[in-house]
Amino acid sequence: MADTRRGRSPSRQADGHAAWPWEAALQCQQHTRQEAAYSLAGTEQTMQGSAISQATVTTAEPRRAPTPGSPPPDVPTVPHTPLPACTRTPTRLPSPTLRNVILADLSDVARLLALHQHALARGWLQGGEAAQLNVVAAAVHARRVGDTPCRLFVALLRDQRWEVITQEDEDQARRLLRVARDGPAPRTRTPATAP
Repeated sequence: MADTRRGRSPSRQADGHAAWPWEAALQCQQHTRQEAAYSLAGTEQTMQGSAISQATVTTAEPRRAPTPGSPPPDVPTVPHTPLPACTRTPTRLPSPTLRNVILADLSDVARLLALHQHALARGWLQGGEAAQLNVVAAAVHARRVGDTPCRLFVALLRDQRWEVITQEDEDQARRLLRVARDGPAPRTRTPATAP
């Protein structure tokens, strides 16, 4: 039986594995370093004839074994480089519902109009363009002032608190609805004035 009192290292288990968790972590680090050294040796051989041969390979300093009772040492990780946006596969958003409004719902007019249909089905709103304008204006207002804009948006719809919507919110909502209905406005060039 292994002696587990402080200051004494336990004996190895019958299968040769360490009995202390930090010893297992140390063995894992040593194994990782060995694999890295083998892969670096292979990389150095392939780099000798190329222009990349000027690169230098640095080795990590050996770490001291932790004392019993101390937390296990850090395990080095390979840095993760994110993929560029053009190579990432787009994630698909769930369909909008009033039970789970997400921030993407408040930024997309088509999703807001779908939420308007859900609110109609629940009896929270009346139909028509004025109600659509109120829904989009509530989303603009919630994004502008809310700490939790999704919850504020649902509360505004449920309680029909249109009085908190400012004229600026309504004007922004009108522009968003117009762009969604008609597409972006064409740019008009003003003729240059001759001197």
